[in-house]
Amino acid sequence: MSFPFGSPEMEDIVVFLEKKQRGGGRTVGIHQAQPLKRNLLQKFESFQWDTAFLERAFRHLRDDQLGEWVTWMFVEQWAKHALLRIRDTSGFREAFVSIGLLPATARRLERVCAPLLDSSYTIHQIRDVAIEHLIGKYGPLGPPTATHILRPDVVNEWLYDAEMRTHLINISFKCSVEKSREVEALLRRLTSHDPVTFDLHFHATSWTGCASIMEGISSGVGRTCLDFGTRRGFYCSQTIEDSLQWGGKLSHAAYEEVAIIVFSLPKEFPPTLSVKRLLDDEWRIVTGKSRQCANSTIELPELRGYDMVFGNMVANANSAHNGETPVTHRPPKTQLCSKKARGDLFLQEHIAGILYFQKHVPRTRATRRATRDQRTRG
Repeated sequence: MSFPFGSPEMEDIVVFLEKKQRGGGRTVGIHQAQPLKRNLLQKFESFQWDTAFLERAFRHLRDDQLGEWVTWMFVEQWAKHALLRIRDTSGFREAFVSIGLLPATARRLERVCAPLLDSSYTIHQIRDVAIEHLIGKYGPLGPPTATHILRPDVVNEWLYDAEMRTHLINISFKCSVEKSREVEALLRRLTSHDPVTFDLHFHATSWTGCASIMEGISSGVGRTCLDFGTRRGFYCSQTIEDSLQWGGKLSHAAYEEVAIIVFSLPKEFPPTLSVKRLLDDEWRIVTGKSRQCANSTIELPELRGYDMVFGNMVANANSAHNGETPVTHRPPKTQLCSKKARGDLFLQEHIAGILYFQKHVPRTRATRRATRDQRTRG
C-alpha cells in the first residue's frame, strides 16, 4: 500500500500497520531502521514506550510513508488513534500498556488522570488528556520552584498587567472547590466587572493554556464531542464553583499550574451575536447526538449557523456517549460555548481578569536549595 503525496491521515497509517501486523514479518531493530523512522521510534522511546513493542508495531512503516509528520505530533496522533480502538470498559492502565507504554509510565498516567474519571470527559477524552500530558504538549510554564508565574511577590491583590491588558491576581492556595467562598470574596474586588449589567463566566485551564488563550481565543482547538456539538468549542461555566471543581480535577494533568480566566458578559447578548439556547427535549436530543458523536468532522444541523450555545451541562457523559439519554446535574449546572470566530472574539473582548492559583512545590532538598539560591541572588 502506498500513500498519496504529502502526509497520510493517521487513521490510514493505523489501519495499514494493523493489516500488515496480522501478516507477520521480520522485525528490524530501531538502530537499523531508516533515518526518519529511527528518529520517530527514538522519540517514542523517550516517552517511555517499550522497545520490543515498537519494533513489532512499526516494522512495516517506511520513511516515505511518514511524509511531513513532525515526530512528537505523530506520537500523539498515533497513540490517540490506537486508544480509540480499545473498549471503554478496559482498565485505564491496561489500555496504555496494550499500546506499548511501559507499565510504570501507565501507572503514573493513571494517577495523574484519576481526578478526571468523574468529570464531564468520557474515558476516551481522558485518555487523550493523558497522552497530551505524557508528551508535554501543555508542559509547565513556570520553573519547578515557582509558586506563581507573574509578579509572584504580590499575592491576593488584583494587579493590572499592561502586556496582557487585563487584571490578574495570584491566589495563595491551590485550586479547589472548597475555597469557593474565599475566591468569591476576591472576585467582588474585581473593578473591571459591573454586577448590575454583567454576569461572570469562567474558564479553567493551565498556565500554558491561559497564555495561549490570552493571545486569542479559538473554539477550533477545543475538544470534539462534548455537550454542545460534535465539532469543537470553547466552554465557560457560569459559576465559580463549577470552574474551581474542574480546575482541581485538572491540576495533576496541568502540572499543578492552574488558572481561571474570568469573563464579564452582558446580561443581554448583542443582536449581532447568534446565540442558541438549548432547553428540555431539544437539549436532550442535541446533547445526546453530541455525546454519541457519529461524525466529529460535521457539526450537528441544529447548531449550524450559531455563534454560541447556552444550556445545561450533561451529568452522565460516559453513559450518554454509549447511547443513554443525557441527564442534567441536580441542581442543573449551566455553561456557554463559543462555536465560531464571532463568539470567540466576543469572549476575548470581555475578559475581565485571570486567577492564578498557587502551584504546589514539593519541598525536596533540591527545591529548598534552589529557593535559597534565588533569595540569595535577589
